[in-house]
Amino acid sequence: MIPFLYRDEPQLARFQSGPVTVTNAQKPAYAAFQLPLAQVSRTQLWGQFRAPAAAHTGRLERRVGSQWTTIATVHAGAGGFFNWHGRLQRGWQVRLHADALAGAPITIG
Repeated sequence: MIPFLYRDEPQLARFQSGPVTVTNAQKPAYAAFQLPLAQVSRTQLWGQFRAPAAAHTGRLERRVGSQWTTIATVHAGAGGFFNWHGRLQRGWQVRLHADALAGAPITIG
């Protein structure tokens, strides 16, 4: 859940795997880097609050049409990690939201 580099290397022939470019522009993966979320099983999600200034409490949200609705409030333990157990349906798009940060959505498989 971490990239090889945080920032891309200045030489294009080298590694360009970071969530930010060499000029510090955010790439699409940046939201996933700030608030990682992963499906562990059909009933379990794992995540971490690690973004700068992110609270240790957030919301799991599900996309319904063009809106995001809260399905659970999660509280992190040591290191900002949490495990959530609940009902998930295949095809749902879910994300972690903390303060003003919204993580990258994942699709339940």
